[in-house]
Amino acid sequence: MIKPKYHHLIYISTLCAIAVGLLFGKAILSIPMILLSINWIFEGNFKYKLQQIISSKLLICYAIIFLIHLLGMLYTSDTSYGWHDLQIKLPILIIPLIIYSSTKISKNETKLILYFHLFSVLICTLYCFAVYKGYAKHPFLDLRETSVFISHIRFALNIALSIMALCYFIFEYRNKFLQALFGVIIIWFLYYMQKIELATGIVCLCIVLMVFILKKTLSIQKMSVLSSFLILFIVILIYGFLKLQSGLKMYEPSQDPNDNIQLKNTVNGNNYQNDAMYSICENGHYAEYNVCEKELREAWELRSKIAYDHIDHFQNIFKYTIYRYMASKNLTKDSVGVSKLSNQDIKNIELGYTNFKHLYTRGINHKWREVMFEFHNYTQNCNPSGHSLLMRLEFWKTAIQIIKKHPWFGVGTGDVKSAFKRMYIETKSRLDIRWRLRSHNQFLTITVAFGITGFILFSALFLMPLFIKSNSKHSLFLFFFIIVCISFLTEDTLESQAGVGYVMFFTTIFTHQKNKLDE
Repeated sequence: MIKPKYHHLIYISTLCAIAVGLLFGKAILSIPMILLSINWIFEGNFKYKLQQIISSKLLICYAIIFLIHLLGMLYTSDTSYGWHDLQIKLPILIIPLIIYSSTKISKNETKLILYFHLFSVLICTLYCFAVYKGYAKHPFLDLRETSVFISHIRFALNIALSIMALCYFIFEYRNKFLQALFGVIIIWFLYYMQKIELATGIVCLCIVLMVFILKKTLSIQKMSVLSSFLILFIVILIYGFLKLQSGLKMYEPSQDPNDNIQLKNTVNGNNYQNDAMYSICENGHYAEYNVCEKELREAWELRSKIAYDHIDHFQNIFKYTIYRYMASKNLTKDSVGVSKLSNQDIKNIELGYTNFKHLYTRGINHKWREVMFEFHNYTQNCNPSGHSLLMRLEFWKTAIQIIKKHPWFGVGTGDVKSAFKRMYIETKSRLDIRWRLRSHNQFLTITVAFGITGFILFSALFLMPLFIKSNSKHSLFLFFFIIVCISFLTEDTLESQAGVGYVMFFTTIFTHQKNKLDE
């Protein structure tokens, strides 16, 4: 018989291993999960565990959430997909069952788990950055593919939590060296997120930091400090509005009467095409004004190995990249225009740059420009395929159409995927087949599967930890929970093992503490 203290040691060790495994995908995460379950069984003491299970309100909440998915199998037609979905959702039941029925975790044990997670995040960011720089042999066509272990969105959520944990450690410790070290790591994480354009993580982090500042301000209870916070909040709103306005202007036509003049003939006597229907602008200049395709094709293929009609990895026709880049420099799209392009310009176009100014605005600023471009496309009723923001709007509209047809109890656990497939056909969606995905919104996905009834029940149960009064909640829990809820708005966070593991693991860890850990 193994002594209880050794079972507890194995228990904490496997929790640390899970904290690491969350960063490295399904295969590595499965091993400590299995070990955790085996240790729980062989530890025995089932009378105590049963008492803990019965008395745990949160465990009951998560058990009901899993039961909702199980009941959804009763009226689903695609049982194969349904069982697959239940397998992914199993951590909703298993992780709380094991952790809430085990002894509570001490403050130092929680720190240890956070340290293991933090170290893993640090290692992952360093390796992924090496991939981004080309130091690691891991070719990629898109920045998202530099996240080689898990989805870039899930990775961003883990980084955001690590930054908040580091802030917690800075307040917790009084050691100047450790505070400086944690500060340097925070700066590195912020730099990495900005460089790799992890927009979801940055948005989550900004909102969490706002809540953190507000929480600190209200605890001080000084009107001067509160007024300062309100002024800061207003300044941030104004800055956001001005940033939005300036971003949109980049894709709006110039007001200068000398710009966007429609020419008739090239210097070689060939006719120009001027397509007013294609209203995309770069730096105020229409992309499809003054196009002589015959001259442009011949001149381009003399200077580049990439064919004029090449289809890129986003399924976009390459010639439109040429149009947009040349428009950004206010060049005619003909042989004369190509002659004015430098060798560096040719390389930039080959790399997929659509505007020469993008060279100077990499990182999150470049992501912001992409969002503005997509927003402009949306206002012009363009095809959303390949554009993350526009596709999400299309996903959400399709989800709402499904909900209207199945309002109260949804389509069932296994029919979500097929329901989306049918609705895309019914609505004659402009999305290309490969982009016809699910809602990318956890709340909408739940409503599609289980209707308005399921949505209300799920929301009430999932938000329950915020309303159950407990002195043992970790001070990081509120900030972690905000990150999760924000991710639900743009992602199906609970529809992958990495996502559901991340949510359930840290939720149970933060709400199963031995002592109060508020600052």
